[in-house]
Amino acid sequence: GTFRAESLLVQGQRVAARNGKEFLVVNMEISNPYNVALYTYPVDTFRLLGVDGKKYAPTAHQGNVEVRPQSTKTSNVGFIVPQGTKKFKVEIGELTGEKVLLEFSLPN
Repeated sequence: GTFRAESLLVQGQRVAARNGKEFLVVNMEISNPYNVALYTYPVDTFRLLGVDGKKYAPTAHQGNVEVRPQSTKTSNVGFIVPQGTKKFKVEIGELTGEKVLLEFSLPN
């Protein structure tokens, strides 16, 4: 799920967006079917595509996420966006690999 928030809990600390900005929060589930722990770094996997054509890394994230063997872990990333922004494009994929482009809209 994806939603807007004025503040976000990041590694136990409450972080607030200021000056007419808010967070676009992208929730994710990371599944590990293997018998060994899996480590992933979502801050390097998600990019917000700005109207200026630039790619923006998440401002808020949970750091290196450890997914225990044969389990699923939830995490999230947060991008700073202008309040009231309705349409978003988020690119997901390894830095050097193929990317998936998500385009979505959120109501007010």
